[in-house]
Amino acid sequence: MMKKMRKSMINKKLLAVVLGLSMALVACNGGKASTKSSTTAESIVDGKATEIDSEKDGTAAAKENTEGTTVAMEEQSITGGWSMHEGHFSPKDNQEAMKAFRKATEGMTGYRYEVLSVLGSQAVSGTNYAYLCKGEVVVPDASPVYLLLYVYEDLSGNAEVLGKKDIFSGSEEGMTGGFTLNTGKTELKDNEEVNVAFKKALGGITGVSYEPIAYLGSQVVSGTNYAVLCFEKASTASSETKLSIVTVYEDLEGHAEILSTEEVEFGV
Repeated sequence: MMKKMRKSMINKKLLAVVLGLSMALVACNGGKASTKSSTTAESIVDGKATEIDSEKDGTAAAKENTEGTTVAMEEQSITGGWSMHEGHFSPKDNQEAMKAFRKATEGMTGYRYEVLSVLGSQAVSGTNYAYLCKGEVVVPDASPVYLLLYVYEDLSGNAEVLGKKDIFSGSEEGMTGGFTLNTGKTELKDNEEVNVAFKKALGGITGVSYEPIAYLGSQVVSGTNYAVLCFEKASTASSETKLSIVTVYEDLEGHAEILSTEEVEFGV
């Protein structure tokens, strides 16, 4: 009986100590479990910038993958130390890159760029961005070309064009012989015939994968050749992703195959 009484008294003392420590912690925090300072952050919704409250607690806020919000990007390595945002190349999914583009080209005259895809980024003392653009000289009847444009944004937010490289041009609409430049939408989902031929051509291919970025143009032969810009990656663990123009040939009976691949040098 005496042992049980001593044990009960010890447990009561331990409980009193725990309660005392808990009350002390609450008093130190002003009656709250934790206090976080608040600041403002920019939220991109439907292309418009608004300010929202965000908690500044040293942790990154998770980005929701919902319509109207910027989605989290899954990065893969590109040759030259660049990284690509797999599956998220559209300008609306890359608002920071588009801000840098607008700052770098603001006030530019004589040449017009239309950003079709944000291909990748490179961390330097600041950030380099690579864009697939449709570009043309601002003169009557100018012929557009597809090109890579590179922009550098420093740590202070200043941006400038580093350089550009033409990668694909074609003859005027309706001419025969060479490739006719695609002047419409470039995503394969918006070009059903090209999309079907591309998927047929990839059927059964192993050891390499192709992620289509843009349909660039077509060529009438005994059937049709389609030029598609792709990220290409071999299935080996050490291989890096590279940028390639893949030519798909579709014959008159609807059979399709990859005719050739041409690597596009990536980087400034």
